[in-house]
Amino acid sequence: MRLNYFSSTYNTYRIVGRDIKGDTTGDGAFNFRVNVSNSAVTTGDKYSNVQIYMNRDASGVETGTQGEWKQNILNMGAWDMPDLNINNAVWYIDMTLYNVNTQKYKVADYAFGGVRNQGDRMLSVKGTINVEETNTLTGVTIYKSNSTLSTGGHFTVYGLKE
Repeated sequence: MRLNYFSSTYNTYRIVGRDIKGDTTGDGAFNFRVNVSNSAVTTGDKYSNVQIYMNRDASGVETGTQGEWKQNILNMGAWDMPDLNINNAVWYIDMTLYNVNTQKYKVADYAFGGVRNQGDRMLSVKGTINVEETNTLTGVTIYKSNSTLSTGGHFTVYGLKE
């Protein structure tokens, strides 16, 4: 899902998404890129993140940390997003992105979660992203690693006044 709604009016944006799932079946992770001139930044190893997670299934709760360092894409976790086979399973995301219109690196805080693709686990993730991009951003691209997002997802983009 390409969300190109940023403008020079705001330097901080909040993105809230609900009912998120992939549009094809099969396993796939939640991925993220920033957009410059309405296109995803795909060159260079610019994306890093760190996150904590809780993963609950019938056996109990697992907690941990993970992250990526200077990759050309940000994989926000090795968990499988729900797809069209799991009718009622969806994810949410709540992200705040800072320094959109500055020459500084872009930083974002995020939380996402929901039911895993197989319908056998509940997931909650909280993390921070650093993107070594100094150009002005026009938006973000959020997608499932093996497909796009289904059209049933809803995203709201808020510009935050300083």
